[in-house]
Amino acid sequence: WASILLKDMINTRSRAPFTASQWQELEHQALIFKYMVAGVPVPPELLLPIRRSSDSFSPSLLHQNN
Repeated sequence: WASILLKDMINTRSRAPFTASQWQELEHQALIFKYMVAGVPVPPELLLPIRRSSDSFSPSLLHQNN
């Protein structure tokens, strides 16, 4: 088990922890958070990408009875 665990740890370390798009989304969220912490309104243009991604979410997925 130890050798398998070590191999997995080495493989994980050699890969980047985030994809480029994940990193971009993280930076975007951090910018929104900075506005919130400062107590100032978040510019609407920063919220648009979040709205677009949630608009594509199908509400029918919430009501699956599987």
